[in-house]
Formats: sequence, C-alpha cells, structure tokens
Amino acid sequence: MFVLNYNDECPDLNINAENAVAASRDVLFSLENDNQKKTEKCALLALSKKKKTSGLKKYKYQIRLEVSGIFIHQDILYLRVVFENKSKINYDIDQFRFFIRDQKKSKRTASQEIELQPLYTTSSSSVIPYKSEIIKVYALEKFTIPDNKYLTLQMIEKNGGRHLEVDINNNLTDKVFPITEFNIDTF
Repeated sequence: MFVLNYNDECPDLNINAENAVAASRDVLFSLENDNQKKTEKCALLALSKKKKTSGLKKYKYQIRLEVSGIFIHQDILYLRVVFENKSKINYDIDQFRFFIRDQKKSKRTASQEIELQPLYTTSSSSVIPYKSEIIKVYALEKFTIPDNKYLTLQMIEKNGGRHLEVDINNNLTDKVFPITEFNIDTF
C-alpha cells in the first residue's frame, strides 16, 4: 500500500511501478506501520510476561486497579494494568488517564500536571464486567519522573463515584524490565 500526496508542480499524474524509469526514482516509505506492528508485538509480549511489579495498586469500592508490570523496548514504555471488579455492578470506565504531577505541597502553592497520551492499548474495552478481571497494556512514549513528582494512573467511572488512582514515585527505573529484540522476533 502506498500513501500518495498530490503535488501541483508534478507533471506525472500516473506512474507505473513496473516501469524501469519509474522504479529508478526515489520512493520514500513511512516506517509508521512497521513501528505500529512492533509496538503491538511488544505490548502482547508485555501482556504475557511472567515478571511482575509489586506495590503499585489501589483497592477501593470492590474495584482493584494495579500496575502489574512495567516494560521497555527502545523508546516506548509498556505498562501492564490489571482492572478487577469484585462488585455486583459493572464498572463503566469514563476516563483512564496518565499524569505526571507535583508532589503535594501546602494548599496555597500551585501544582502542575502533565498528561501523557498512550500510543497504543491492547484492548479498547471500556467496561469491567462484574465479578471479572481485565488486563491491558498501555504503550507510552519513554519518560522519567523528576524528583518531587510522581506518575498517576487515574480511572474515573461513568455516571458514578468509584474513582481510583495509583501513584508511582520517581524510582520508576528500578521497576522496569527490558523487552529484548530476541523476544520480539520469536513472538
């Protein structure tokens, strides 16, 4: 598949790729699809890995939000997140967001929040059915957490009040496991 952009100054409107003259011209291919496939493979590897990170969870309202693994490959971090609903009511996720926040100071000082957008998610499901567990992997652009700041995963319920947050302090690098090239090629 080729993505072509129209140029008013180009005299050739039709180019046959089998033509030797056309084949000798420079063609630029986007690496975006290749990178997307590699991100998907790494996310699936992070989903299936046995290595676990502990201590990064919140349990409230019979809902559990846990970061069970943090992995890295090249410039992408993969966070494996477990959503568990032990209640008898489905949990409809309205928002699931990632922030880097200032540590809490006194009431009169301003605080800063930087929202991080996931590059990829293994599942688009926005409902955690009652009495069930869902595991997703979120791919985020590589980052570090400065001193006096922390990463927050925030989950907000649609039309409800069961909101949960998990905080990860700046020793994130101690909790990260690498995903090697060997693992990706054999997957």
